[in-house]
Amino acid sequence: MIESIFILSISMGFVLFILAIEQESVIYSLTSMLMFIFTMAGTVYIRAPGTPEVFSEPGMVGLCIAFIAINIMWTIMLYMDFQYWSRKKMR
Repeated sequence: MIESIFILSISMGFVLFILAIEQESVIYSLTSMLMFIFTMAGTVYIRAPGTPEVFSEPGMVGLCIAFIAINIMWTIMLYMDFQYWSRKKMR
């Protein structure tokens, strides 16, 4: 069951990431970043039911960090582009 939650949150984050790029939306980008933060936080400390063992998934954490960094860069780029066009319209 935990795998389906991770798959769902990763797929939602990826779809929102694609929508953010396609529609140049900051809201989609920030929501995608939140989904990847949620996924990363869930994969850092995984505890199987009924067992005392705790493990983490370093590959998933790395993937999430990469998408979070890309989302941050994309949001900054959209913000800078918005500042450029708003100053150009004022002139």
